[in-house]
Amino acid sequence: MKMLKVLAANIATRYAKALLPAAILGVSLLSAPANAESTITVEADRAKIVNISGSPAAIIIGNPTFADVSVRSGKLIIHGRHFGTTNLLILDDAGDQIANFELNVVQRQVEGVVMYKAGARETYSCAPNCEVTLSVGDSDAYFSKRVSSQINGKTAAATSAAQLTK
Repeated sequence: MKMLKVLAANIATRYAKALLPAAILGVSLLSAPANAESTITVEADRAKIVNISGSPAAIIIGNPTFADVSVRSGKLIIHGRHFGTTNLLILDDAGDQIANFELNVVQRQVEGVVMYKAGARETYSCAPNCEVTLSVGDSDAYFSKRVSSQINGKTAAATSAAQLTK
């Protein structure tokens, strides 16, 4: 009986060793992005050029809030809009997939200063001089004040320019 238990343990160990690589491969395939050929990373408010082979007829962005894409002479120009992750599919005239990318739009890393005043956050870009910049996470009052002043300034400039042409 003892010999039978040892034999059963040996068989179980052999099967476990044989199946382990297959199990690891299966888990790694499940954790990989489905059909993603590669990953493209672009900073928000920046553009990146990517060369592709083939002639794209359709470009599909999973979430166009994150990025926008234009095509020039077989090159994709990817414009980062807001940080986040989505996918980018490129199809040819026949509707066949040319490429499938995972697209990561990351927050731009600038030389700057984040200041907290009584818990309210303000962001400044310091390259080379410190100037007001708006960033996600700034306090509502600071953000609204800056946006309102920029809108009012640009509206006044456009109104003045329009009156000069009359």
